[in-house]
Amino acid sequence: VPLLRREFALPGQIRRAVLSVTAWGFYEVRLNGQRVGDELLAPGYTSYSQRLQYQTYDVTKLLKPGPNAIGALLGYGWYAGHMNLFGIRCIDGTFPQFLAQLDVELADGRKLTIVTDDHWRSTLDGPVRYSDLLDGEAQDCRRELSGWDRPGFDDRAWTPVWTQPRDGTPLVWQRCQPVRAIREMRPVAVKEIKPGVYVFDLGQEISGWCRLKVNGPRGTHLRLRHDELIGPDGDVDMKNLWGVAQQDDYILDGQGERTLEPHFTYHGFRYVEVTGLPQPPGQ
Repeated sequence: VPLLRREFALPGQIRRAVLSVTAWGFYEVRLNGQRVGDELLAPGYTSYSQRLQYQTYDVTKLLKPGPNAIGALLGYGWYAGHMNLFGIRCIDGTFPQFLAQLDVELADGRKLTIVTDDHWRSTLDGPVRYSDLLDGEAQDCRRELSGWDRPGFDDRAWTPVWTQPRDGTPLVWQRCQPVRAIREMRPVAVKEIKPGVYVFDLGQEISGWCRLKVNGPRGTHLRLRHDELIGPDGDVDMKNLWGVAQQDDYILDGQGERTLEPHFTYHGFRYVEVTGLPQPPGQ
């Protein structure tokens, strides 16, 4: 998953600031260490050759006079990811792309605009090693880049972004309902089906993902497999998924308790198999 960032300075108090964002693929945008908005899988699916939706956010409270930083994670999504159940990928493109414009009005009336241009820098060496809408996501916490979305981060090892003129695809306001997390659920049951392998039952079918709180030694590998069915042995039965993995992987950094969840995927499931836990769940 690519990480993008740019630093900029604001020479005075901010009266109002608005950020407009879109992407081919998915984006998660951050200002001075804070996530912007609560929408997921943005900007939403469209026929990419016909129109591209954008979102606009009031970010006045996230900016400050002096140094600021804007950052983004990009997912492959429907644009360049696994599109259906038959292994077809990259229907519209091969790599996600990002477009943003930050309009700032200062208290003294001056106006500044920050855009996606060649002042940005990028890296592929972040913690999210793999991400796909259907197959799942893999994160290596040992690669965490602390402060990458804040001013003052040393990005000299990052590379200049590749830019190109925007094509003629119309940009349109968001016409569909946003995707948001609307409910949190806890498992109704958990069973250790064999040593170190736990199957959690949510009690009903959902579209969503798992949030995991865990503390363990550096290098610990956790794997979550999601499915709608379980077999006679109580383990998840993946045969009905037609080869879609629905799997999330995490490698711990040994730096204390972490809360782990994916950025750019969701799963249809009732049961989740968890392996690699350093201690039994709930302890």
